[in-house]
Amino acid sequence: MTIQFPKRVRTNTTDLELAIREGCQPMQRLFDSVHRLPYFQNIIQEDNSFNALNESLSLGHMPGRWLDALLAAEHAVGIRPDEAVIRRLADIAYMALDHPMGLPRNLDMTTYGPANASHSHNLRESMHAFAALLRHRGETRALDAAKRQIAAVSRYYDFTAAVWKTEQLLQETGGKLGGADWALPMHLGRYIGPLVKLYRASGLEEAMEQAIRIKTLLFRCVFNEQGDYDPHRFGDHTHSTMSTLSSLALLGDALGDKTIFDRIVAFMNNGLRHIALPFGWCLESNKRKDHCGEINNTGDILETCLILGKRGYPGYWQQAEQIMRSHLLPAQLLDTCFVPEWDRPEEDGRHRMASRAKGAFGFPCPYGHEYEPGSRISFNYDIVGGGVSSLCAAYLAKVDRCGSLIGVNLHFDHRDDEIEVLSPYPNGDTLELKLKKAHPVRVRLSDWVDRERVAANSRERDDIRTVVEGEWLYLFGLQAGDSATIRLPMAVRTVSYPFRGDTFTFRWRGDAVEAAASADKRLTFFDELV
Repeated sequence: MTIQFPKRVRTNTTDLELAIREGCQPMQRLFDSVHRLPYFQNIIQEDNSFNALNESLSLGHMPGRWLDALLAAEHAVGIRPDEAVIRRLADIAYMALDHPMGLPRNLDMTTYGPANASHSHNLRESMHAFAALLRHRGETRALDAAKRQIAAVSRYYDFTAAVWKTEQLLQETGGKLGGADWALPMHLGRYIGPLVKLYRASGLEEAMEQAIRIKTLLFRCVFNEQGDYDPHRFGDHTHSTMSTLSSLALLGDALGDKTIFDRIVAFMNNGLRHIALPFGWCLESNKRKDHCGEINNTGDILETCLILGKRGYPGYWQQAEQIMRSHLLPAQLLDTCFVPEWDRPEEDGRHRMASRAKGAFGFPCPYGHEYEPGSRISFNYDIVGGGVSSLCAAYLAKVDRCGSLIGVNLHFDHRDDEIEVLSPYPNGDTLELKLKKAHPVRVRLSDWVDRERVAANSRERDDIRTVVEGEWLYLFGLQAGDSATIRLPMAVRTVSYPFRGDTFTFRWRGDAVEAAASADKRLTFFDELV
């Protein structure tokens, strides 16, 4: 196979289920051949391309990422992951916690077994494993492990002084803790989300109690009422900021707590713009000087928007749609023409890289996979877990119910036992509905839609009634078997986004990008803007 670096790569911007199914493939293929541990690191740089294990992340981190995603995909779209893979990931997650510390352990790169050390960054991913195994497999062992981890955090973290009691941990268990001096979102903040998922799956009071304690600490020390971004408070690792944000959204949703949403919205309106663009691209690190983002960040912004939209905050369903169509979906590695496909079974980290990595997500720029010709490209394999989990959340949220009312929140194709939706994307300007049961329906309208030109018609009846209110078009009078066609004339506009001394320019058609300024770039997602 000859490696190629075309101007534009083939992408998918319309099919959520395809993206989820493709994303599940690398999570079932990318175990090292000797120790059967999940690879973490991926580097694509022509002859210097490889996959590798990671001391801090292959044991205590990766299983949770992949279990959360694979089992979410099973629930959302009905994939059937290899049960041997699920069992191997579960065994690693349990093994990582099997120590007096009660915290997920690192990998000993000499023995390839667990080390007597943990890293606080991995609390989130460890709990993701246990919450997913409990919810989707009903494993009581997962609940027992989760209880141990929650108890360890309560014992070895001082919520008043906001410090880890590392000396006590070492004296009592012989274990060392890394990342103890990191900013709060980089360990406990990001951990709230899976605690909420565990609570929803089990009703475990200790999970919700710990989540609320961490939220209180975050509001005291990190997220202020103004919603500003200060890397000294948040830390430079932007995915920790974004996963803390989505964690708070999950907690606010579980509690119905408007004060939590107020802080989230303040940050979305203020602090987020210092590290991200409105359509979901977000710097991988606050310290980066290039244009490399991270799909983990994008996914957590998306999940936050989905929850805010569900809770009635206007504009966030549209932002979620833009995030998926303009960045998350096109950034998936589907066109592997630039990835080596060496036949090197004796060198597993370099063996069949293209076919094993297809479906992954990584560190995209706003316009494509590569910052500059020859710069390093990476698809670290934790990120495919985050990307797939976020896509599953969107898949389940695209159409929902509010009482008897069916809500079409995102304009993707959809089919269930009550309604079918045919999207206007990529090239149309009509959204089509077919009712299988009689229901009133509401369809989200984006801010570019001219309300005076919106038209809804049904072939079966001429007495349907419509109301436009805020960001919604309501349709009444549709019966089982009726169809409706809603005309949504797509606005075409060119928008420039200044960011840290650079400007990114895109031509939008509706809520999808159709062209981007990308002179001198390779591996781009969109046509060149002319």
